[in-house]
Amino acid sequence: MKKILIQLDTDQHPSAFDAIAAYDADVDAVMGYGEITPDNLTDVVQGAIFPRGPDGLANTVFWVGGSKVRDGEAVFEAAQKLFFKPFKPSIMLDSDGSNTTAAAAVAKVRDAVELKGVRAAVIGVGPVGIRTAELLRREGAEVTMFTFPPDVMEGKHRRASGIPVAE
Repeated sequence: MKKILIQLDTDQHPSAFDAIAAYDADVDAVMGYGEITPDNLTDVVQGAIFPRGPDGLANTVFWVGGSKVRDGEAVFEAAQKLFFKPFKPSIMLDSDGSNTTAAAAVAKVRDAVELKGVRAAVIGVGPVGIRTAELLRREGAEVTMFTFPPDVMEGKHRRASGIPVAE
C-alpha cells in the first residue's frame, strides 16, 4: 500500500518545502490542499480516511502547515475531532516550521545537558521560541522567555542591515 501524506495548508498554496520534505522522507504521494480552515476540512479528511479503511491508515498521515500557527492549531484540533475509532490516522502540526525546528533544537540541547531541573532561557517569542519553551518545560526545565525591545535593536551593529524590528 502506498504511503500518502495529506497536506492541509492554511495558506493559499500548499508549501512546496513541506511537500519536498515529505517526498525526501519516502512518502509515495503528497496530496496538497490550500486555504484549509476548520469549516472546509470535513470532506478532505473523510475522503482520505474512509477509502483506505482502518488498516490502510497506517500508511496515511495528515500534515497541518501554513504560515500562521494559530490557524494551523485550529485546523489541527478540528481534524482530530473528525477522527474516531477505528479511523484514527496520524496527524502532525508544523505551522511555520515551528514544531520541527523547536524539536530539533531541544533534542540537540538534550544530547548535551540533562534538562530536568535546569534553568533555560529562550530568546525570541515567535512561533519557534514559544514551541521551544514548551518542549523544554515538558522536559522538566524551568523556562524564562526573553525578547529584545526595538530600541535595543536599532543600532546597525545590533542587527543585520535592512532587517526591520517588530514593535
